[in-house]
Amino acid sequence: MQELRARDSMDLLSQTQKITFLEGKLKQLSKYERNQIPFDDIAKEVKINYTNLEQFSYAIEIKTNFNKTDTIPVFEVKWNTSLESENTILNEKQKLEKWLKQRLSLDTMVVKRLN
Repeated sequence: MQELRARDSMDLLSQTQKITFLEGKLKQLSKYERNQIPFDDIAKEVKINYTNLEQFSYAIEIKTNFNKTDTIPVFEVKWNTSLESENTILNEKQKLEKWLKQRLSLDTMVVKRLN
């Protein structure tokens, strides 16, 4: 009888450890999921609204100053060379940045220009 109790206790401990491990994994995956955006939908909308874009990309950048770690959404854009004025490109970039912030409900993000 005592052997059965010991075995049951070990099984219970093993199950508790598995649950703790899986809860940790779930928390980690939930954190990653929060950083996901509907990229395909956003890319289609960007293509419609910003016809002078040749390329559009997205990544999460993780930065640290060794006291604090930040996770920053970064969008990279390559504008069509037919845009003549640097001022026009700057205006389009600012417009895109405002739109992305609004569309994705982001307070912090970066739009980098590739060309």
